[in-house]
Amino acid sequence: MQNHVISLASAAERRAHIAATFGSRGIPFQFFDALMPSERLEQAMAELVPGLSAHPYLSGVEKACFMSHAVLWKQALDEGVPYIAVFEDDVLLGEGVEQFLAEDTWLEERFDKDSAFIVRLETMFMHVLTSPSGVADYCGRAFPLLESEHWGTAGYIISKKAMRFFLQHFAMLQPEQIKPIDLMMFSDFFDKEGMPVYQVSPALCAQELHYTKFHNKSSVLGSLLEDERSKIPKQKHKDRTLKERLIHALTKISREKKKWEERKKMSEAVIIPFR
Repeated sequence: MQNHVISLASAAERRAHIAATFGSRGIPFQFFDALMPSERLEQAMAELVPGLSAHPYLSGVEKACFMSHAVLWKQALDEGVPYIAVFEDDVLLGEGVEQFLAEDTWLEERFDKDSAFIVRLETMFMHVLTSPSGVADYCGRAFPLLESEHWGTAGYIISKKAMRFFLQHFAMLQPEQIKPIDLMMFSDFFDKEGMPVYQVSPALCAQELHYTKFHNKSSVLGSLLEDERSKIPKQKHKDRTLKERLIHALTKISREKKKWEERKKMSEAVIIPFR
């Protein structure tokens, strides 16, 4: 298994955390230098996701996070590998994770490496919907299909065909069609028909910040992305045009019905545990 950890070259503390976390389990990995707002970022956006540069609400750090994943996928496609595992540098790993990341026989026995798929390794401790996939359990963990939004990109396996799918579609999107990378991958905002997302359960990894929040502890590593998002003012209703406000008013009943249906559906949701 090729395990890539996206990390700023200057993030000494986080890189030490990864070296200790992966090294203690005997899991091979390599760092991928994350992008930051820079000329390199602008060039990457122009080449791969031109609409992202003009996005009105995503911060420079969010754009850099988005493009770090996209550029890594492009590199993997250029190298011709069938799939890669991708992690962010604040990830925590669960029990027996080396059985999944130090080798990949289990993956090839369960998934067609020439098809488009994502195996989500992470939990964000939010309520999500899943359904049986028919994929056999491995080492006490199941692989149900993810049926609702699940944030985060701190740990996932993505196939070559899935990487190509995203990059081809991202290149054609207008700015207003683009969301943060985790919503593009793990929500129904973006049409991914024919590309299943499997959720490992119990999860193999979790982001340190959200693990500590869930357990009412203090984060050691924090999150630059979360800090940046907190600085961005939310779009206010007064920014809408008259036409947009009229449409909003006329569709209130249908929106309320949809919300009711969503609440009913999510009553069956569960929190993916981390072990």
